[in-house]
Amino acid sequence: RQDIRLPAMIKPDISVGVVVDSSGSMSKEMVDRALSEAVGIARAAGSTVILVTCDAKVHSVIQLQNTNGLKKIRGGGGGTDLRKGLEELEKHKITIAVVITDGDTLWPEITPRFPVIIGLVRESWTPCPAWASVVLIKEEKNV
Repeated sequence: RQDIRLPAMIKPDISVGVVVDSSGSMSKEMVDRALSEAVGIARAAGSTVILVTCDAKVHSVIQLQNTNGLKKIRGGGGGTDLRKGLEELEKHKITIAVVITDGDTLWPEITPRFPVIIGLVRESWTPCPAWASVVLIKEEKNV
């Protein structure tokens, strides 16, 4: 029969947006780690992700498939308001967002239309919103 679809034949329709905090409180190493995570997310999703770099304003919006897209990243180093990055993702047809940050930011009061995962590059003293899932991205130690 032609109408039978096995589970292995169905690929979930996932469109991922990633916001990387490029503010002054993020060290170069933290931003590099965040961008590396964004590339890993693109590979794991098996598709292009919308990558937004943001401090108190959006600096870059690119479609990221691999590390080649990272050459287009611009700006940062100012204050932090990642609400701007999430607002930018609202313009795209994403189904889930990942925000990679040190957590020292303002968060939207209204829950975004898509699920949000906050990846903290260090433990944060600023509370994360209840509408988001939070994970700690541990620094890899070279052995």
